[in-house]
Amino acid sequence: MRPPGVPLTPKTADDLHRIYIVKGVLATTAIEGNTLSEAQVNDILEDKLQLPESQQYLQHEVQNIADACGRIFAQLRDGGETRITADLVCGFHAQTLRGLNVESHAAPGRFRTTDVTAQTQR
Repeated sequence: MRPPGVPLTPKTADDLHRIYIVKGVLATTAIEGNTLSEAQVNDILEDKLQLPESQQYLQHEVQNIADACGRIFAQLRDGGETRITADLVCGFHAQTLRGLNVESHAAPGRFRTTDVTAQTQR
């Protein structure tokens, strides 16, 4: 065990980062109904899994969210803009929906102009 205040080894830091990304991507996509497991998300992010055509959209969602997370981390690492602006939010929205078939009321990269509701399952 390392004493307090001692930095993590690069491998440990990389392992923790991978866990953080996998769990974050899994939770983010699950909110939107993605049914992939944690192991599947991990394998997709490590290029070890190619889903059948009927599930490719799930894989595409996962990759889009992972790419957006990578963009955030790179921006922070490189000392880029850290303020949350409407343009930043719209840019991330466009990136997360890139290449996906979306409902007619969803315009990637733009704020909604119509009301939407969430329905609960009974």
